[in-house]
Amino acid sequence: ELNGQKQYVIMTGRDTSNPVIICLHGGPGSPDSFANYAYADNLTDKFTFVSWDQRGSGRTYYKNMASDPDNKTVTFEQALDDLDALVDYARERFGQDKVIILGHSYGSLLGSRYVTEHPDKVSAYVGVAQVVSLAKGDIYSYEDALKKAKEAGDDTSAMENAYKTYTEDDSLANYMALRLAVNVYHPTRVPDNALVYGFFSPYFGMRELDWFLFQSDLENYEGLIGSLMDVCMTYDVYNEKMDYEVPVYFISGTDDWVCPVSMTEDYKDAITAPEKELYTLEGCGHNVQFSLPNEFADIIRNAFSDK
Repeated sequence: ELNGQKQYVIMTGRDTSNPVIICLHGGPGSPDSFANYAYADNLTDKFTFVSWDQRGSGRTYYKNMASDPDNKTVTFEQALDDLDALVDYARERFGQDKVIILGHSYGSLLGSRYVTEHPDKVSAYVGVAQVVSLAKGDIYSYEDALKKAKEAGDDTSAMENAYKTYTEDDSLANYMALRLAVNVYHPTRVPDNALVYGFFSPYFGMRELDWFLFQSDLENYEGLIGSLMDVCMTYDVYNEKMDYEVPVYFISGTDDWVCPVSMTEDYKDAITAPEKELYTLEGCGHNVQFSLPNEFADIIRNAFSDK
């Protein structure tokens, strides 16, 4: 139970004295607890790995659907409070003074804020596909795709119309339409296997399928996670604390055009931290952890090998 709600977590490991990694999924509202085994299973000899369906999403949503069907309790500040409660739970359960926070995409937005506010509870931060500014990233991605399309002599009217529509109304549906238009010019060389790992997962059940199908209804889905989506679309990490008191490691795919690696690199250079590093996996897109899961796990293992 976290702040009055039963919330779903998967905890895997081999030794309770190992360092604890708490994984924050993206979306917002896109839990991947059932798929994280793809890389987490390669870490459980050295770490205890905690996956979490955040408030208002996945199994946690269905567990509390009767009391909060419209996600009225779902806010960014509540997410931070829930994370703090989970961190305290893990610290107590596993006898750890501090935990490692790993955040992917939206989870990196949540994670970076938490880490700078609670350095007393965190030993290190891992930002995967780190959110710098989704709005600026969209412009960066669109302008690059537009340039490539014009150089190829392609008709750009549909892409330009999608961008115009999105700037006038940044709904989730318009956001995804723009993504589809620019993605034609931003193919990833290494496939994203998240769906494969998900559907063949030993943790995948009817609730995961229910939530996956629900997410395909963008209007209703946005209605449930709208407060978090609003935070995402206006968030700029440069408006947050830039001084980290713990080591910071970023992992990005070179073909990620949702959170472009060049923006992550600039952010890495701008922050202060006892130790900071950016690792890239060539040819991977936004879900780098599901494109090359073994290599992704190796990066984490090596980053903490001498800790």
